[in-house]
Amino acid sequence: MIFWTVMYTEIYLLTKSIWPIVLMHTTEDALVNPHIFEGYIQVAQGKEFLVSPTAGIITTFLYLIVGLLLRIKRKKQLMRRTSQSTLITIMDH
Repeated sequence: MIFWTVMYTEIYLLTKSIWPIVLMHTTEDALVNPHIFEGYIQVAQGKEFLVSPTAGIITTFLYLIVGLLLRIKRKKQLMRRTSQSTLITIMDH
């Protein structure tokens, strides 16, 4: 679950709000977990470590990839803002 931190942190930094994270986590807890516990989603025995929707390696790496993509997006936005403010500062002088 530590890989999820990257995604949740980037969402917070992009939105400047904790509420999208709270909603995402609540939705996951309300929709995915009950389906697993009640048997609607079944993972083949011995494959849980790989494909479990809540803690599988594949799922975890998907969260990490989404987090890293959001980080790239945020960094690009920051670079654009920084270069625009630098340009405005240069033009003001």
